[in-house]
Amino acid sequence: MSNRMYFPLSCNDVATRMNLILRVHGIQEAEKYANAIPQKLKGFMVYTALLNCYAREKVVEKAEATFKKLTDIGVMRSPLVFNILMYLYFQTGNNEKLDALMSKMESEGIPFDQYTFCIRFAAFAADSDNEGMDKILEKMESNGEVVPDWNTYCVSTDGYLKAGIVEKAMTMLKKLEGQITEKTKNIAFDTLLKLYSRKGNKDELYRIWKPDEKRDKIYNKGYMSMISSLLMLDDIEAAEMMFKEWESRELSYYFRVPNILINAYCRNNLLEKAESLIDHAMMKGSEPSADAWYSLAGGYLEVNQIPMAKETHQGNLGFLFGLFGREGRSEQS
Repeated sequence: MSNRMYFPLSCNDVATRMNLILRVHGIQEAEKYANAIPQKLKGFMVYTALLNCYAREKVVEKAEATFKKLTDIGVMRSPLVFNILMYLYFQTGNNEKLDALMSKMESEGIPFDQYTFCIRFAAFAADSDNEGMDKILEKMESNGEVVPDWNTYCVSTDGYLKAGIVEKAMTMLKKLEGQITEKTKNIAFDTLLKLYSRKGNKDELYRIWKPDEKRDKIYNKGYMSMISSLLMLDDIEAAEMMFKEWESRELSYYFRVPNILINAYCRNNLLEKAESLIDHAMMKGSEPSADAWYSLAGGYLEVNQIPMAKETHQGNLGFLFGLFGREGRSEQS
């Protein structure tokens, strides 16, 4: 598109392309592309895209230099660019610079948004700073311009769980449930299962699951979340029952679903069950992943069954050679 003059590139086109180049070719090629952009296109969107590229790659000095360019061209009224740099400071553990950036926002009258608060909360949680978490949450909830959503309470729940403050984590979970919308319910459903399993509350797991059962269709991802959550509670029997329910629904036989159980069997030295489930999945026409074979071989090594580990490893190699052979034949045909 950029090679055709009757389709001139917009700033949005340039920013989108830069992010794609980063994902495919890396930061050096993204930089080359940014340097070749005509000066007239270098505005808020392009510099913000470049800042985001540096932040993703954790290149702090160049991110800060790009942030300064945005300051110099006078387009710093949005919290977006601050949030990008704040998140970089969070990822690199530089809370001092993170706080300085928030202070700069306050002094220049740039409003905090949900992401600003969530980044600071996550940084407090990473440091197990309970007082800091309480303070930022109170500030967020009392801010008339920011309405906490389900993602806000998800971050808060996770932080309090990591800190072992179960009562506050439960309060956040209940608030999280109250913020779920039709648009976010599928993501929130998986999140709730994981969070309640981390709390160790099986009753709450089933309370969340049962309303979901009333839907016409529960997809593979929902069953994967529920089986994984039950295994986090070390309840293999309940996970097996959920797996049987999944099979009874006759969804597409996605190997990642039984693979969750296979890995759990191997971790618990239930190797006959693991092998039996692999055979069962193959009979259903599903190809075992290399991960399943490696887990099984590792399980046999753990209990010093070297011949079985070797046989499983050879089976894995046979599976891989067969897979590559099929791919080769399909390319030739």
